[in-house]
This record gives sequence, structure tokens and C-alpha cells, in this order.
Amino acid sequence: MARPGSLLLRWRRPTWSRWRRFAALVLVWLVVALGSATWMFFHSSRTVDLASHETVIRPTLSGYAEMHTGPLLPDLRVPSRNQIGVDVDLGGTQASSLAQLVQRYAFIASHPEGQIDRVEGALAQMAVAAGLRGAVIGLLPVLGWVVLGPRVRAEVRTAVRRPSAVSYTHLTLPTSDLV
Repeated sequence: MARPGSLLLRWRRPTWSRWRRFAALVLVWLVVALGSATWMFFHSSRTVDLASHETVIRPTLSGYAEMHTGPLLPDLRVPSRNQIGVDVDLGGTQASSLAQLVQRYAFIASHPEGQIDRVEGALAQMAVAAGLRGAVIGLLPVLGWVVLGPRVRAEVRTAVRRPSAVSYTHLTLPTSDLV
């Protein structure tokens, strides 16, 4: 038998207003989480070792994989496998001569699957990291709502709705400056 004042005796059946409030909080979390995760994903970059170069990759919405190779070779632009594209900036290399660098590029061009998988893996890691960060950021307004509690939320609501002399001070226009 449950003791008086225990959690089982205080539990109330959810009403429609509670379900609506819960749905609104979930919707707020979802909107903030998706928005911030998307922003963080498309504004992030990652450094990977690609074709013996220190390469910086950035996701784009272009639908193309663009590789900026530097001053020796022309840049490359090919359609990606999906709508998310990638911007690849090849950095410095450890190649000792131009012939060795061209030989590496020729080998990679004949078997590009390994390098493509490496870039796709880095993009997937970036997406997961951005999604997790977005989920945590999405919790902030929900936790703020819960922590404030109904009494403080009611006080804030009445303070915002009630006009006061302080709120009108910024609306007065100095007439001497208009002349």
C-alpha cells in the first residue's frame, strides 16, 4: 500500500491542456534543435588526411563536390551522390617532387572510392556532432520554461502586459531636434 504523500498518490491523469503543453514543449525543442543543428553543420569544417594532404572539408548545399587543388592543378567540380555537397581544400603535402605528386594523384584518380568514403565518413561524423549539439541547445528553452515554474511565468506575463511609465519613456520624441 502506498504511503500518504507518495508519488503514486500524487500522480494525476494527464488532461488535454497538459498534453497540449507537452506537445508545445516538444515542438519548441524540435524547432530549436533542428535549426541550430543545421546551422552548426553547414558552418563547420573538419581537417582530414586526404591524398597525403592536410585537407579541410566543409559541407555545402550545392550538390557538388568541389576540390580546390592549389596553384599547380586546376580545381575539380563533380556532382555529389546526394543533395549535400562538399568543399574540399587541399592543404600542404609531404611530396618531395612534382612527379611524385602527379603519381599520387593518378593512383587516387584510378581508385577514388577510399578517398570518397573518407570524406563521406567525416561528413557523417560532422552531422552526428551537430545533431547532438543541436539536441542539447534545443533543451535550453524547454528547461528554462520548466525551471521558471508557473508562478514566475505568471508574474512575467502580467509584467509584460501591464503598461508602465518606464516602458513609455523611450517613445517620447525631443521636439527641439526636429526643427
